[in-house]
Amino acid sequence: MCGIIGIFGNDGNLKEDLENSLKVIEHRGSNILEYKIFDSCALGANRLPITDEKGMQPMSNEDNTVFAIQNGEIFNYKELTQELTKKGHSIKSKCDTEILTHLWEEYGTEMVYKIDSEMFAFAIYDKRTDEFFIARDALGVKPLYYASDSKGRFFVASEIKQLSQFESIKEIREFPAGHFYYKGNFQKYFKYPHKTTNDNKKEIISNLKSLIEKAVKKRVQTDLPIGVFLSGGVDSSLIMDIASKYHSNITAIILGTTDSPDFVNAVRLAKEKGWKYVTIEPKVDYEKKTGEIIYSLESYEPNIVRHAFANDLVSKKAKELGLKIVLTGEGADELFGGYNEFCQLPSGQVNFGCIKLLESMSKGHLMRIDKMAMKYTVETRSPFFDKELFNYALSIPGKLKVLINGNNCITKSILREIASSYLPEYIAYRYKAPFANGAGMDVGTNFSNSDGTIGKIAEKIISDKEFIKMKKIYSKYNITTKEEAFYIRFYEKFGYLKFKDGERRIIVKDNLANEINKNISFVCDNIIKILKRNEWIDKSQTNRFNDFDYLKNYFLNVINEGKIIQIVTYWGVEKGQIADKDDIISLEVINSIQEEIRQIYPLVETLLVLTDIHGKINGLSQEKIKRYYSSVESTAKKLSLKTIFLSSLWAKHKLDINNLNNHKKSKEHRIEQFLLDASTKHYHGKNKLKGAINYLICSKFDKKIMQKEFSNSLFFTYNSAKWKETLPNLLTISLYGTKKGYHIKPWHFTT
Repeated sequence: MCGIIGIFGNDGNLKEDLENSLKVIEHRGSNILEYKIFDSCALGANRLPITDEKGMQPMSNEDNTVFAIQNGEIFNYKELTQELTKKGHSIKSKCDTEILTHLWEEYGTEMVYKIDSEMFAFAIYDKRTDEFFIARDALGVKPLYYASDSKGRFFVASEIKQLSQFESIKEIREFPAGHFYYKGNFQKYFKYPHKTTNDNKKEIISNLKSLIEKAVKKRVQTDLPIGVFLSGGVDSSLIMDIASKYHSNITAIILGTTDSPDFVNAVRLAKEKGWKYVTIEPKVDYEKKTGEIIYSLESYEPNIVRHAFANDLVSKKAKELGLKIVLTGEGADELFGGYNEFCQLPSGQVNFGCIKLLESMSKGHLMRIDKMAMKYTVETRSPFFDKELFNYALSIPGKLKVLINGNNCITKSILREIASSYLPEYIAYRYKAPFANGAGMDVGTNFSNSDGTIGKIAEKIISDKEFIKMKKIYSKYNITTKEEAFYIRFYEKFGYLKFKDGERRIIVKDNLANEINKNISFVCDNIIKILKRNEWIDKSQTNRFNDFDYLKNYFLNVINEGKIIQIVTYWGVEKGQIADKDDIISLEVINSIQEEIRQIYPLVETLLVLTDIHGKINGLSQEKIKRYYSSVESTAKKLSLKTIFLSSLWAKHKLDINNLNNHKKSKEHRIEQFLLDASTKHYHGKNKLKGAINYLICSKFDKKIMQKEFSNSLFFTYNSAKWKETLPNLLTISLYGTKKGYHIKPWHFTT
């Protein structure tokens, strides 16, 4: 765990600028001012040794051609050491930062996929090519910022204050979480999982329990003593209980007034479990302390600042106890729907709400945890952010996370059920209380009402006249209360207005439901825009099938429930040859529509129903049908389009060609001219009327099957609306076929 700085480009002042940058973050490392100056860059760190006291940064490879600085921990560095040694690398230390240099040599930019850690920010300089590579963890657990200056240099640093001090730097940005930077470009390597697990509840509980145990065990594999910030809530208590199984020297740090719910519950639990613990009385002079907090926190967000006072107190105690490592329960509320505000969301939107909060954490609560702890040179570890646990947690259905039974709502339901096998019921099912509030600190519960001690202080310090003026001056920050104005005065004083990403307000639990509702409407409107502007969609014929307003209601319902937007379409057969240019273009069009929608709503899949039955009815040989569809399936797979044969759906519903023949004998049929025209073109038999009757009866079977199998799907067709009665009664989009403006099906012969 460290504070790092990288300066790429040289104006002859590298050493002085690098040292000045490290001096303002001496708190991040007990071993300070470790650096190396190169011809075209400089790398430096203030280092908190955890895995190897001798691991001075920058670390290098065997021949001193690749160098790395890192803030964070690589939990699988021992396994990577073995793997890289077998590949011929000579590794000289037990320091996880050295591993980065060898990973770079072996895997290049793909190295990010080899790292098992939720907490890293590093920079690598390769002298051989004079190139640098920078990466940040998936969620942004470790802070990282970047800037370019007027001298043409590129900076990357752990804290804003390292960069804001330089006059040559005018704008500072957050290095985006889950990205790496190479050759002048940012590339996203991490995507939030959106697929729901098929495991049943019993399997989910078993898997989740195993993953939580594994995550905690991984983070206590050290001989150093460890602390746990114990609030007496379900999250930190579960972490404490499991950690105690795998480490013999753990101290619970409990914050609270003697009558506060956190203090009462945490102390009771610690005594019952026989845990070692210390307590802290939360005495704070908020007016005097606010500037110091904001200097360390580098934020003016009231929800973050308010609870940073509590983190400051527990982190200071950890330092006094001589602890370098502390575990927290951070992340459980965001992963499992732990805030009461989740009760306002439909179950299908719970996981989406989780992701929206997680996306904002790198500028909010994660910085509260990291920066307040590192202020005292203490490393925090959050087992709930373990990569494997994290991905699985987001695959769990929302209805298992937030359980609503009448007027009763249980947040984090699945996690509480697991915790009840470790902890007493008064902890496992304890009502959610924010950190500072649960400890009896009067920081308020709703900053928009100017409640709590700090809100009252701000009301006293900021006059009405000054507040009106500040709202205009800081209009980009959308401040609505005097408390925000009070904070932003310090924020400006420390030069943090240079941080341009700070102008965009973050999503927190308080505004979650509103953001979700706005987002659903935004997503639906934009999907409709995607469909309306696509030149391959026939808007006129689509409106004859169903008005676009009906389509918007469909998307609203599906997205509100967090379900998959499923697109189904028939794909016929007539060509003797394999899929040709017309087929490929049409498949690419369908895929492009799917991918455009996925950009704003990731739960989309497209299914091609391969109508082999129709080919048989038209008199095509089985060999011809098989050859053509084999090629279509291969192309579809490359485009992430799924396929299913219509014959398999017929079989599922106990239908076959004989049913078609029996139906023909027993029914009178009214044949439209367009059916006869189609039969004339595509039916290979002599009796074209017979072919038209086949189409009509077959369509009735198909409609029945499709409406049962895909009742809540969107149907794409290459037909115009005159075919409406023969097609499934689903919401329908009419596509042009091989040519824009024409409904020529791709699989028909073209001349």
